[in-house]
Amino acid sequence: MSQEDRAQELELAQWEAVNVNRPRLPTYSPGEPGYGPAFCVVCDEDMPAARRRMGATRCVICQERAERIAPNRLAR
Repeated sequence: MSQEDRAQELELAQWEAVNVNRPRLPTYSPGEPGYGPAFCVVCDEDMPAARRRMGATRCVICQERAERIAPNRLAR
């Protein structure tokens, strides 16, 4: 086996390691059980379509607030 062949095999192995399939968030379509509500469950604002497809129940602002508050509750 020549050095060029070994180099190509090494390059292929590195490419496969870098481009392995990564887990993604599930996406749902309207009518499916995981599709999110039309309005935020906290503030009743319209829910963005992208968040509904992920099954989110809170809008971005309410989710950020919840994430900021959660670490403070753990410290108590």
